[in-house]
Amino acid sequence: MIVEKNISLSQIEEAMKAEEFGTDIIQSGSNVAVIMSQSWCPQWHMVKSFLSRLNREGRPEEIDIDVYEIVYDQLEIFHQFLRFKEETFGNDLIPYIRYYKNGSFMTSTNYVSESFFVRQFE
Repeated sequence: MIVEKNISLSQIEEAMKAEEFGTDIIQSGSNVAVIMSQSWCPQWHMVKSFLSRLNREGRPEEIDIDVYEIVYDQLEIFHQFLRFKEETFGNDLIPYIRYYKNGSFMTSTNYVSESFFVRQFE
């Protein structure tokens, strides 16, 4: 099942200082996705749509995935976060998704389909 989680501004700022998301995020469950995007991005709206549908339907049934969303053009630290994402993570595309399994970084992607997203944790 998709479990939508909140991420605070202080957690985001801590990630920027540490150059990685904290253990409170990446170890919040066995399977964690951190999605970074901007509100205007059509691909972000597609990802958000399938995540919301999966959450409502209680899917996937076999695994739980904690999902953190950062819509960073709505943050007061927009420019700092944009620089962090592009320079530290080396990715200037959106949405940008980082996948963690048992607290360890597995891989990252940009726009993905619903089935591809779920397969990252199987």
